[in-house]
Amino acid sequence: MILLKNKLRDLQMYNLWQEDRLAACVGLENRVPFLNDLVLKVILGIPRSLHAKLFWNKYILRNAFKKELGHSVAHRPKVALFYGQGQNNTIKMMLRLMSMHNFALVDLAYPNSHANSWLNKAHLKKAIQQLMMHPPYKGWEKVLRLINIGILEQMHCGLKRNYKKINYRMMHG
Repeated sequence: MILLKNKLRDLQMYNLWQEDRLAACVGLENRVPFLNDLVLKVILGIPRSLHAKLFWNKYILRNAFKKELGHSVAHRPKVALFYGQGQNNTIKMMLRLMSMHNFALVDLAYPNSHANSWLNKAHLKKAIQQLMMHPPYKGWEKVLRLINIGILEQMHCGLKRNYKKINYRMMHG
């Protein structure tokens, strides 16, 4: 049960949120076909006693499509989209996005030089520079998460400001 809760947390906090933010960054809307209502109804109808066998490593999907996919594809290890062949190219692209226009994305995420008590923006920029020079880019995901957290915080602050403006207009005509 703890494993399931951890997986759900990871799905919500990292996978879905990160995919949504990355898609929005380039003006796209992300689709998550396995969270479609019809798919979820089928999945929720499967007896709990079969969950471990069918859901672990997407066995249910791999088995259902093994004729169409072939054995090598149906049984290859599952990895995140940016891992696998060409992963360094994807990571380099993400690091370049973080450093473009004199680290504009970092400045957007953390508008003040000392963003808060635990993060120094200059150190974050230096970490990105260091990562770019040293493949295999160990730790780049942590930097990405820090930037995502900062951008979400800025979005939240903007929503609070807009809410206060709208609320003021409603109260005072």
